[in-house]
Amino acid sequence: MKKFLKPSKLTWIIFFTIIFIVILNAITINAFNFGSEILMGIFFFIPLAFFKFMGLDISAKTGWLEIPTLLGNILVIFFDIVLVYLISFMIFWLFNEFKKERTLKITSHFPASKKVVFELLKDFKTLKKIAYPYITFKPLDDNENFTWEKGKISVFKTKLFGIIPFGIHKINVIEFNDKKIYTNEQNTYVKIWNHEILLKELSKKETKYTDIVQINAGWKTYFVYIWAKFFYKHRQKKWIKMIRDICD
Repeated sequence: MKKFLKPSKLTWIIFFTIIFIVILNAITINAFNFGSEILMGIFFFIPLAFFKFMGLDISAKTGWLEIPTLLGNILVIFFDIVLVYLISFMIFWLFNEFKKERTLKITSHFPASKKVVFELLKDFKTLKKIAYPYITFKPLDDNENFTWEKGKISVFKTKLFGIIPFGIHKINVIEFNDKKIYTNEQNTYVKIWNHEILLKELSKKETKYTDIVQINAGWKTYFVYIWAKFFYKHRQKKWIKMIRDICD
């Protein structure tokens, strides 16, 4: 409620932009094709219908057209100002929701011991295999024969689906052991992509594997978050298939 009563600068910018478009449309009589029919419906006929529903007769008929009285014009303008403010606030709220930092958590049971899973995790080629085709990683130094370890920093050129350039991706390994792996990651378009992997052995032939990913990409956060949900589900499915192929 406090945010609603004390709007941000962005809310006011959106508010006055909508007001400007409505006024410009009215003055130019749709000369610039801003969609006058839609605007007329929203800012003229809806207020009239609303007040009529409330039992207030604020218009007079001129042929087939209903024209607001003086009181009607005042009420319609007031209604429109409140409506535009509500629209502006909702746009601002949605903008904040889209850019809010998000965390996803996805868990699967892998048909192998924790030792087998951890050994596979060490190899960069495992990441390359399970990430394909959602994203491809190409080391800037062209060296793909390496293993992950605590303190290692690696930089990659990435592409979505092997086609769309996704900038430079940096992985900084903060923790790497058979219980927990934690990396600080970021790339050209995603400023925070922190990834945590938790391993818990349930038996000699079953390991609980969990991906926890913290994402912050500004206004792109929500879209990256949705993509990441599909991506990590895909990764875990590829993991299970790869393990089965190895064990068989």
